[in-house]
Amino acid sequence: MLFRHRSVSFAATLLMAAVTGPACADLLGVDVSTHQGTVNWNSMKNAGVGFAFTKATEGVDFIDTRFTQNMAGARAAGIPIGPYHFARPDSSVGTLSDPIKQDAVNEANDFVDAIQPFYNTNPEAYLRPVLDVEKLPLTAEINTVSEQRQYLSDWINDFADVLMNRLGVHPIIYLNSNYAINYVNSSVAQYDLWIARWTYNTSNLPAGANQLGVWSDWDFWQWSDSESIGGEAPVDANLFRGTTQDLAAYLYAAEPPLTGDYNGDGVVDLADYTKWRDTLRRGNLDLSADGNKSGAIDTGDYDVWAANYGATAPPATAIPEPTAALLAALALATVCLRVRP
Repeated sequence: MLFRHRSVSFAATLLMAAVTGPACADLLGVDVSTHQGTVNWNSMKNAGVGFAFTKATEGVDFIDTRFTQNMAGARAAGIPIGPYHFARPDSSVGTLSDPIKQDAVNEANDFVDAIQPFYNTNPEAYLRPVLDVEKLPLTAEINTVSEQRQYLSDWINDFADVLMNRLGVHPIIYLNSNYAINYVNSSVAQYDLWIARWTYNTSNLPAGANQLGVWSDWDFWQWSDSESIGGEAPVDANLFRGTTQDLAAYLYAAEPPLTGDYNGDGVVDLADYTKWRDTLRRGNLDLSADGNKSGAIDTGDYDVWAANYGATAPPATAIPEPTAALLAALALATVCLRVRP
């Protein structure tokens, strides 16, 4: 089940703010890769960096040489950090009628293989994973904006399905305004957004369909690609609109997928049987119906579905009725969410 931040966690954050008094500031963040060399994470911490993302993988069979070092270094310095995958939907395209679905699946599986050990060991120390989208499919068969939009959106959803199946969460999606407006459709708006829009100051927040495309709001904002922070220059600078307490909602906190719920709707029913049957007929490109985790779609997955038929996911915890303290905190938090230049 996807862990979203806009429900119970938000109410809990406001209650905490009413007691502790939130710092009225938005969090500064950085994202890094091997291009930054060895990052001094203690200097980053001292410079006010409150979160970070680091490149983990790209395409298939590539791991960033500084990935492990950055994950460990940021954690040791007390900076929440998350991994990102640089997507290469341009590597194996196919056609709209016959897409190479395995490309997105292979990239997602490589990404999970690289990052899962960190989540298994210290899940509370790391942010949710990110899919970095900066490439377009381009072939003789897929060369118009509408064709690229459809293909790329399907590719992102196929990638996200693998992360949900294996990690229990969907990725945060990183892309720029051009991609958000022109190259994805509304099917990807379900994922949290990290928007790249370089204004080189934080006075004008990204907003509206002309900057966010299919999204109504953003969660992280990359506002510069050339700042000097913590001894690194140039480095990408980001903003999280909220406090440290708010950011805690983005820490990896997967809930195990409901066994046999192959379409992820929270109930094991005939629709899941249909997905297993159809996936079996198409081959092993989509492993979301791999109930027995064998790495293939087979009759064992039917047995898992049958054994759990009728099961439902537990209901979400109800949000409490607002108290006077909560309402006061809400008013204060609303003021705090206004970004300062």
